[in-house]
Amino acid sequence: MTVVGEIVHHTADLIAFAWGFVTYIPWFVVSGAGYKLSMNRRLKSREIKPAVRRAVENTVLIHNFDQKHDNLVDAFRAATARFGARLAIGRRELLSEDDEVQPNGRTFKKNTYGDYHFKTFSEMETLVNNAAAGFAALGLKKGDKVALYMETRSEWMIAAHAAFRAGLTVVTVYASLGEDRVIEAIEESEAKALVSSNALLSKCVKPVADAMQGQLQHIINCKDENNAPCPALESLDASITITAFGALSLTDASTFEGPEVTGDDLAVIMYTSGTTGKAKGVMILHRNLCAAIGGLTSRIKLSGISFEDDVYIGYLPLAHVLELAAENTVLLNGSRIGYSSPLTLSDKSAKIKTGTMGDARALRPTLMAAVPEILERIRKNVDQVVKQGSPLKQAIFNYAYNYKLDQIENGGDSPVLNRLIFKKTRDLLGGRLKAMIAGGAPVEAKTQQFMSICMSCPLIIGYGLTETCAAGAVQDAYDTSNGRVGPPLGCAEIRLIDWEEGNYTIKNKPAQGEVLIGGPHVTAGYFKMPEKTAEDYCEIDGLRYFRTGDIGEWDHDGALKIIDRKKDLCYGFTIFTGSIP
Repeated sequence: MTVVGEIVHHTADLIAFAWGFVTYIPWFVVSGAGYKLSMNRRLKSREIKPAVRRAVENTVLIHNFDQKHDNLVDAFRAATARFGARLAIGRRELLSEDDEVQPNGRTFKKNTYGDYHFKTFSEMETLVNNAAAGFAALGLKKGDKVALYMETRSEWMIAAHAAFRAGLTVVTVYASLGEDRVIEAIEESEAKALVSSNALLSKCVKPVADAMQGQLQHIINCKDENNAPCPALESLDASITITAFGALSLTDASTFEGPEVTGDDLAVIMYTSGTTGKAKGVMILHRNLCAAIGGLTSRIKLSGISFEDDVYIGYLPLAHVLELAAENTVLLNGSRIGYSSPLTLSDKSAKIKTGTMGDARALRPTLMAAVPEILERIRKNVDQVVKQGSPLKQAIFNYAYNYKLDQIENGGDSPVLNRLIFKKTRDLLGGRLKAMIAGGAPVEAKTQQFMSICMSCPLIIGYGLTETCAAGAVQDAYDTSNGRVGPPLGCAEIRLIDWEEGNYTIKNKPAQGEVLIGGPHVTAGYFKMPEKTAEDYCEIDGLRYFRTGDIGEWDHDGALKIIDRKKDLCYGFTIFTGSIP
């Protein structure tokens, strides 16, 4: 440490001691530190059998959303009836595209965006109903498949809920994947319709249409923010009808009556990344997603988040179960979603023109999901901001960081430092975040700690898989520990079973073993893969389980740790975010 650093450190120690001595009792009472500390230290799950645990707050597993709805059609209608005038989904207006010369001499396209423009729940309901009528007018019937190959945007969510209302099954395909994977998904799922953006169709529509001739009957194209046309659509065989998404969502729905949709109907065939072999199509029933959304809702509300005035920033792939579950959770609870992308998320993102505002600062979200790659990029941005300061400012920041860490670990916070020191780092993501939830891969303890301190909000770690609708174990906002994934959600029962080959048994102290996740959110299996389904899924005591292949350990307070894996793979789920600046 430099001489300046030592002087700052000792001076700050004296000030902090005096400040703490005078303000500790008032702060402890006013800040609710006692309640937060008790919530942090409480028993988080209860053992119902040896090494089998459920959440303390849920004596019975959650099967539905809002204790009523087992399908997304009824759940969205109920949300519309309840929140009709509230803002639901929105996007920013593109003002201009400009060539910007970089310091290395290369030229890139950079965008300037305006404000977010939102549709209310009632307006979204109209678009969903119209588009559902449009699907029916194309001749699509209950049980037919429609593939969504599109970037995360409002049209994706509208198209998905319209498909649900028409009794269709949504087949998800990552927007980052090429034509071969699109063809594979459409062919295996027997999808009759493809919904995609002009930008993606321009790259792959001809080979996809040629390969799927005789099966693929309809292509619904969404215009992009720059209104660029898609000439490739004009060269397709006349047997495939081309419909603009805008026209689909304006279909007259006055006489439309959708089919009855139940919890046992197939909502989504979600293809996994296929990084270790052939992609598997996970069959997600309506009741699976509704149970997962119910479990996530319960844990988020336990964390003190009511959804009343919350704003979620959606930028991760909706083709992935984490984003799909997260967005539907906030939407069905009445919060609004502002759409973004990894290329426009922050002021320093690749497509944001220098000197203009990224999506996070424009939207000022209160909730967001993240993956380690995004978190690492945010951490680097914070480091860059800190290093631009003088040695004195850096020393002050480092002291404030360690002081706040100590406060958080004791159930408190440091509102003065939040305003004086951490406001600038917090403003990188809009300055209003109440919580971030991370999944997709293990998050390093230092990264979790860093984000919680610099963003002045908890970074909540979640654990789940596509096969469990992203729901398994999730921390609450009061848990300040690192390196754990929290207790089971209210919809989940988590069981550890012996894996003797690895010397992990439930008789170890603490109990260790392979993680099995059971509950109503566990999916129906793999599409057209009965043998693999039988291998990875099982039923114990009348409850359906998924064998994760991860090795877990129960901590003293009932939280789960992931400590190993039976195969040398990253636990949880993988998310393709594209190029992240």
